[in-house]
Amino acid sequence: MAARAHALDAVLPRSKSMRLARDKPAGGGTLNYEPTGDGLTFTTPPLPAELELTGPSSLKLRISSATTDADLFIVLRVFAPDGKEVLFQGALDPRTPVGQGWLRASHRKLDRERSLPYRPYHTHDEKQPLAPGQVYELDVEIWPTCIVVPAGIASRSASAAATMSTTTRRHRCRT
Repeated sequence: MAARAHALDAVLPRSKSMRLARDKPAGGGTLNYEPTGDGLTFTTPPLPAELELTGPSSLKLRISSATTDADLFIVLRVFAPDGKEVLFQGALDPRTPVGQGWLRASHRKLDRERSLPYRPYHTHDEKQPLAPGQVYELDVEIWPTCIVVPAGIASRSASAAATMSTTTRRHRCRT
């Protein structure tokens, strides 16, 4: 039996379409969101064939912030054709999404020798504050999972952040 698992790259949109794609779009863009709001959600079209998700995943994105730090929370979810989220029994919660990950932007430093394309390894040995308005590349680890998503299901990746300051300021996700 041939293995079903293989690497899958999806690119965040550079427009307001919010659709994930396999091909890197031309140009660039900025998507804004309020850190205390719902964040950004990116979707795939319904899957034409089943898709196996096995092992760790990661999300690479570029952000800028009006503050010196930001917390990013990533949730990988799947939705049935009727739009309802498909949830799973987790170790601690009976309503668990496919995958989750988080990263404090000031802890973005990677150990290049230990990191893999699908599993970033953060050193957490120094705090690297953000300079407000400057763009930074972040690699967010999404915890390992194992699921076969049936054809016809759409996947969504939600990204939200909470500001580290006491005032609400806007964060930007650069695509």
